[in-house]
Amino acid sequence: MTFHSQAKPEYAKSETMVWWDINSCPIPDGYDAGRVSPSIESALKNLGYSGPITITVFGNLEYTSAYILQRLSSTGIHVIHGLDARSILFDLLLGWQDDNPPPCSMMLISDKVDEFSMTLCRQQQIFGGYNLLLAYTSIPKYVSFLVTSAEWLWKSLLGADEMNSKQETRRHSVLHKCSETDEMDNKQQTGRDSLPRFVCTSCGFLCEIVERFTNHISREEHAQSETMLKISKMRDPEFEKYSTVESEDEEECVPNKKQKKGSE
Repeated sequence: MTFHSQAKPEYAKSETMVWWDINSCPIPDGYDAGRVSPSIESALKNLGYSGPITITVFGNLEYTSAYILQRLSSTGIHVIHGLDARSILFDLLLGWQDDNPPPCSMMLISDKVDEFSMTLCRQQQIFGGYNLLLAYTSIPKYVSFLVTSAEWLWKSLLGADEMNSKQETRRHSVLHKCSETDEMDNKQQTGRDSLPRFVCTSCGFLCEIVERFTNHISREEHAQSETMLKISKMRDPEFEKYSTVESEDEEECVPNKKQKKGSE
């Protein structure tokens, strides 16, 4: 069951980082990619999250069109390509944690919460002070041991901006233009302007232009790099160390573990 609790005072004006796994939660057919960011922001603001919001989409983007990538980037979403979503999220979490001490909020949009749950559990329950929100395409069969303050179905979340009338949409557009200076200040305070628009984690390639990015991931050299990366990971016994749940770590998170949904 999805639920939406209002933001607690300590999280209302703090940073909210959104990580979106586009491979498990794709953009629905016919949906304008340019509406993803406004929809996420609307859903969060409806719950009282008024602080800076940063959105990063990650996954295998080889077959994602340049048009969609440009639409996402044009609304401020950072784009990261890579083959291993777990490794990408782990690195993003560590980097974000260093720059954003609690209280802060983090939101994961993915159907693979079970694969990310141990990493998020460490972040939320061991370090403390981090608020967690989730979104997924269908209600998970099992509820993880993660403690969340809000959960959405992906399509429901994407419809958040439709709740406003056309008049409200026009009003928002005017306010957006009027508050451009404030938004730029927020971006500078959170370091969002320093983040590259497009990143390929397989090759360490960074750029600001979508054509360069799509050209890069379509090149033979890029394919060869990813092939070598796959081979090296298959040979590396340490590859699964971030995704494997070890007993002692699991015990630290067990107090908040819940049962199968059907038994609640």
